[in-house]
Amino acid sequence: VSDPAPELVLSSVPNKRPIRSGGDGPAGMEMKNEAPTRDIWEQGRRHWLEAFWAGQTEVLGLILAGLPLSKVLEKIARRIGEMSGDDSACTIYLADPEGSYLTLAAAPDLPEDFAAAARHVPIGENVGSCGAAAATGKPVIIADITTHPAWTLARDLVRQHDLRACWSVPVFSTEGTVLGTLAVYHREHRLPRNEDLARVEAEAKLVSLAIERCRVAELRAADESLLRIAGQKARLGGWTVEFPEVKLRWSDEVCAIHGMPPGSSPGIREAFDSYAPEY
Repeated sequence: VSDPAPELVLSSVPNKRPIRSGGDGPAGMEMKNEAPTRDIWEQGRRHWLEAFWAGQTEVLGLILAGLPLSKVLEKIARRIGEMSGDDSACTIYLADPEGSYLTLAAAPDLPEDFAAAARHVPIGENVGSCGAAAATGKPVIIADITTHPAWTLARDLVRQHDLRACWSVPVFSTEGTVLGTLAVYHREHRLPRNEDLARVEAEAKLVSLAIERCRVAELRAADESLLRIAGQKARLGGWTVEFPEVKLRWSDEVCAIHGMPPGSSPGIREAFDSYAPEY
């Protein structure tokens, strides 16, 4: 595959190996790709795993607490930025249902004018790192976004904010469709080590979990709201029974029908005695 950018490698294995490019960086530029000693690497790996699982637990708690998806993604992006280093920032984009463009969902460590300018990104193989990652379904690693052809339209923007490198990975649903992208920006020219890329891809799975769980919760809440409105209009209500306590709850409409205050929780015998027997 030919491309005007040097050092471009396109993998023939889908969804596995990343698209990498060193860009046209300064002559003699050293990429920070040195392998640490085994002990330091293991210590860093343990620290990251502890932080990752702690973060996953925290995200699940936010979802269970019913926080909006935007708040959950902002928390994830902020934590990833902190874990990636002082010179780093994280963005999370969501794909539209048709797969034609991305919308910025979280960029807590980037200035507001950058976020406003990058609010919508077309999905395409030559559109920055995130547009390309969403289009190809592969990680897109660009070590110098100030000179790379895929970043031509946003070159002035990234130079203005001193952003030099961007590693973007697609976020997949459980069915394998692209939900969006997760990207880590660096303020120096950098290529990731294998463990760096593995960490970013692991974080992308956490983002996928958050997106799917929050969307399910939002759909459930919308369904319950519609059911409640329909019940009010038609004067229909419902019961729920919690097991193993066998605790009964009436909907507000059932409470109104029986002249009881909203939120009443009668016992099983009392609930059945409220209805006239059928003969």
